Amino acid sequence: MIRPLAAHDRVPLRELLAATASFTIPEIEVAEELIDVVLSRPEQRDYYAFVYSIDGRPAGLLIIGPVPATVGTWHLYWIAVHPARHGTGIATALAA
Repeated sequence: MIRPLAAHDRVPLRELLAATASFTIPEIEVAEELIDVVLSRPEQRDYYAFVYSIDGRPAGLLIIGPVPATVGTWHLYWIAVHPARHGTGIATALAA
């Protein structure tokens, strides 16, 4: 199930990002900053975060944001899937 990011996702998402072994510690810290922006400033419109949840636990993360001075163009800032769920279509579902 794809749903908006929630506060209880923060720690499991850090673990997910670390488990991928694709991101450096500084990169994970940047992802956490964006997660914190989405969680602490719901009125902002620069970043949107979605979680693919299985049994209430994050299995995937997507963070996107609109490109300034454009209409309908978006940046994909982060996409990550827990390694135990690779090949299951989670990234495709998040990016759809």
